[in-house]
Amino acid sequence: MKPDDFPTPFEQLERRELCQEALAAIGRLTKSLRETTTLFYIDGYSVGEVATIQEVPAGTVKRRLHDARKELKKELMTMVEDTLKSESTREKLAQKVFDMLRLYDRPAIPSEKWDEVKTRLREIGADGIEGFIRALESPHSPTRRFALRMLQDAGQNEDMVERLLIEATGDSNKEVRKVAFSALFDIAWHSEEKRQGLIPHILPALRDRSKKARQLAWRLAPKHVPLEEAARAVIEKGQTEPFLLQGQHDLIEAALCVREGKENPHEKSY
Repeated sequence: MKPDDFPTPFEQLERRELCQEALAAIGRLTKSLRETTTLFYIDGYSVGEVATIQEVPAGTVKRRLHDARKELKKELMTMVEDTLKSESTREKLAQKVFDMLRLYDRPAIPSEKWDEVKTRLREIGADGIEGFIRALESPHSPTRRFALRMLQDAGQNEDMVERLLIEATGDSNKEVRKVAFSALFDIAWHSEEKRQGLIPHILPALRDRSKKARQLAWRLAPKHVPLEEAARAVIEKGQTEPFLLQGQHDLIEAALCVREGKENPHEKSY
């Protein structure tokens, strides 16, 4: 099976929700219909086996299954109607979020207004994620950059935020990549588990075209950066700026100490 064939987190969530809704609908049937439906559809017994278990004729089992399907169809229609209404609401919210993030036809939002925008985005919450995705697919790099800056504080699912940030590290615009790397760097330092998972996605910043991204990358915890990665970055992206030279020196020295089991002289810096 190819990686693309695996269901996304959203698809997995939708499947779980559908299963829960179906089980809830079965639970609302009368006792006889509920038991018959559960034995036949969930437990996998045949009509004859269900008849034996319930001590009723097979014809009774068939009638109960027919009645149960009829009742569940009514439930299904209600769920479909509710879902369509919900989708319509989410679409409106997604468009609202996109309108707040896009910078096509208006000046960039002043930084003093960012808190106001973040508050509005948090009020919309996870239902507005599609608006962020649209903004990050925009051909307008300032829109993509602004969307990334708003993403972490907008009350979105953490896994989805990390996924979008990781994708943005491959953006064609270096300023967008810089914002993505910076956000991942901040998240990575929340816990050791986060570092283990995100460091591999931050390492490419060591050789990024953006000087600010490279400066950020040299602050990586040395025990997470293979010495070979650090050395290769120095060779491929040799720099003369003092702040980069110092960062390279410190990281390589610390990485060597980790490899050789010596005390890290820069432990407090990371």
